[in-house]
Amino acid sequence: MTFENKMRSRLYVASLAHKYRSLKNSFLTGSLDKPSFERGYGLTATSLSGIRSEFSSRQADINNQWNMVLSAQALTEGFVANDLSHIENNYQQTLASLADRYGKRIAYY
Repeated sequence: MTFENKMRSRLYVASLAHKYRSLKNSFLTGSLDKPSFERGYGLTATSLSGIRSEFSSRQADINNQWNMVLSAQALTEGFVANDLSHIENNYQQTLASLADRYGKRIAYY
């Protein structure tokens, strides 16, 4: 998702840069007056700010989702480790019980 977020933002910025470049070229050739260029520059800056804000918001959501996945994985690993501990404990108790029961019989014979 991070890659898609970067690509989406790059696409928006590239299209905005293309529009701004044509606006700047018009200003430099003299076919656009200064107040119109300044208004276009302001709109471009506002649009770019919005793109950055959207990127940050989407990236924060992606990071939050990823952190939730990591915490769920850590929790699951804790459960598995706890279960393995209980299984090992039960196995040791059963093994000791069998050794006690049958060990005495073998020693008796």
